Amino acid sequence: MKKIQNQNGQSLIEAVLTYILAKAQIDNEEAFFKLIKLELSEELGEKTMTIAEKLIEKGKVEGKVEGKIEGKKEGIEENTLQIAKRLLLENMDLSFIAKVTGLSQLQIQQLIISH
Repeated sequence: MKKIQNQNGQSLIEAVLTYILAKAQIDNEEAFFKLIKLELSEELGEKTMTIAEKLIEKGKVEGKVEGKIEGKKEGIEENTLQIAKRLLLENMDLSFIAKVTGLSQLQIQQLIISH
């Protein structure tokens, strides 16, 4: 890699490493980054580490967003089930409960069985 880097291939190496860091699953990250430090100039190694850190941070942010979305979905589903349960306690018709909550009649029947 140093040979490519010395032949003005630094931007090519940067692009390849950015792609690898963004798309590939690296099984042994410690060994990968050790190789980067050994084989690249200090400047390019630091750029690579900065790119990796940014991608890690981006992954954390995406994970938090996904977690919030999933949590909201679960909350909505739980709320829908609670509404269906209350309607069942009021002896409402299954087809009416299904229409109001968006649950299938089978899901409502499973609620009846489970409680």
